[in-house]
Amino acid sequence: MRNGNQREVRIDGTDGLDADELGARGRGTDGLDADEFGAGGRGAGGLDAGEFGAGGFGADAIRAIAAGARVTLPPELLAAVAAHRTAVLAALADPGRPVYGVTTGMGAFAGRRLDPDEQASHQLRLLTARAVGGPPWLPVPDVRAVLAIVLRTALRPETGASAQLCRFLADRLDDGFHPAVPREGIGCAGEIIPLCHAGQTLAGLGTVLADDGTEVPAAEALAARGVEPYRPGPKEGVILLEGIPVATMHGIRRGAEAAAAAERLLVAAAASIDALGAPRTGYDPRLAAGDPVLTDRYARLRALLAGGTVRAGLLHAPVSFRVVPQVLAHLGRTLADLADAVDRALSWVTDSPAFLAGEFVSTAGYHGCELGLRLDAVTAALAHAAEASVQRMARLLDERYSGLPPQLAAVPGPQAGLVTVHKRAVGELQALRRLATPATLGSLDTSAGQEDLQAFAPAAGEQLRAALERVESIVVAELLVAYQAWTVRAAPIAPALTPLHAAIAAVVPPVYEDRPLGADLRRLRSALRSGALDVAAA
Repeated sequence: MRNGNQREVRIDGTDGLDADELGARGRGTDGLDADEFGAGGRGAGGLDAGEFGAGGFGADAIRAIAAGARVTLPPELLAAVAAHRTAVLAALADPGRPVYGVTTGMGAFAGRRLDPDEQASHQLRLLTARAVGGPPWLPVPDVRAVLAIVLRTALRPETGASAQLCRFLADRLDDGFHPAVPREGIGCAGEIIPLCHAGQTLAGLGTVLADDGTEVPAAEALAARGVEPYRPGPKEGVILLEGIPVATMHGIRRGAEAAAAAERLLVAAAASIDALGAPRTGYDPRLAAGDPVLTDRYARLRALLAGGTVRAGLLHAPVSFRVVPQVLAHLGRTLADLADAVDRALSWVTDSPAFLAGEFVSTAGYHGCELGLRLDAVTAALAHAAEASVQRMARLLDERYSGLPPQLAAVPGPQAGLVTVHKRAVGELQALRRLATPATLGSLDTSAGQEDLQAFAPAAGEQLRAALERVESIVVAELLVAYQAWTVRAAPIAPALTPLHAAIAAVVPPVYEDRPLGADLRRLRSALRSGALDVAAA
């Protein structure tokens, strides 16, 4: 369970709720500093929380809830939800109106009408029969983001959820009730498998994650909170299993992590350029010719490199050094595309059927293909940036390009230097290249052919998660190689990079004698994750 010391997110509305009904609609992040949830603007490769989530319950609020913020649902918002629920229940009372998943079966059984007794148990049955996943489970912050997005969907008028369900979801977020939600094996149209795992726990079925990560029966977890299991009412089982909360979560959280990786790739590249003593003339913002993203990368790189040593007689550096602005500008644009896709996903009606103008309308809002394809694109852009990083390491280790001792060894021949650090990076890159194969391809028939296309967006999110681990390993290796090159060259370092040099020196000593460098890489990685190696570039 959670203590009472978290921040609070007040949800004043969502994009689909009428402002006249709800009063003034805030951003839903009262007391939260947007700078905490996104570093830099889109043009700089970061994710600006102020842009990334439009409307009353956007990505900034979802990030805050993922980090542990409490949720407040104002009475006027719940009153609007209750009014929409009344309208939906009245429409469902028409015995001559078939409503997919409510008065009928789902998937291949859409044509099967349910009698009143079957309808009474159908919404809970929807959540149990499809919960076929297993570990590994989503980490708790990811689960919290998923539940927040489910809550956001439930608050929309098109879903017709009850105020009781919305309050129950908010209360479970506040008391640390975190369902065990599978990360893999999601071969359905939409996200029914993981969402059923999340939704069934509200009814006391399945398992939730304790603070130590172990699984606890959901019924026990509810009892420990003094809460009765929630029994979904008409249409509420459908509400809990429809939409694209998992894909949207990945877009928000993996997008922010990839933006941080882009910043570190920029700094590592600057360190290598400076350690090589490469000419600076090729990093002139005027070369961007009106491209604001590329101009930004040129300018930031030039600021990091100003005042450093340039080797006499070196006309230009190898390609992997010269194309850094282009590589990272593309990565920044790809991240901005993902941010835009998240904004769109949060604006769509993703429930199916949706209640529009008094009618139940089947939708395709569960098909998260755009998010999946954008996540795949970010992985590919990161892989390209990582390839350049590994190539820069190879050039720094090669005396023909660096003008330094072979393999940056203090005594070449008897000593190996840092050549095996590069080999470690090559292994990481080989794994990363496999992860860059699109996860969103490979649809097959399911549900007796009724569901014949999948988006695989959650799989794309998981591949990006794994790719970020590989990228981090490569960045750490490049920083260690650049640090050794700085040490061996013993020339003045660019002033903006001297804090980075000092931070690395505080973690790992220079390599004057061969030693196992695995521990050095681990310490450097810990320092990177802690922010100790972060360097601000204007």
